[in-house]
Amino acid sequence: MPAIYLHRKVFSVSDFEGRILILSPSIRQLEVTLRNCERELEALDMAINFKKSSYMRVGPRHDVLCAPICSSSETTLPWAK
Repeated sequence: MPAIYLHRKVFSVSDFEGRILILSPSIRQLEVTLRNCERELEALDMAINFKKSSYMRVGPRHDVLCAPICSSSETTLPWAK
């Protein structure tokens, strides 16, 4: 699985049949990684379909309400239920 390094932290990004899975240790880093992916895809003349995108939080705090995640185009992305 390819990895992205930001500030000496490793983030996993996987592509499976046109789908991108981003794993991140925090909500803030997820948003930073999303924006980096958007920038890279834009350079390839590609884009994320935000109508088909959502986020899932796992772990002991999975049900804690947190701030929405926004794309670089200010599209607010929904949390999966």
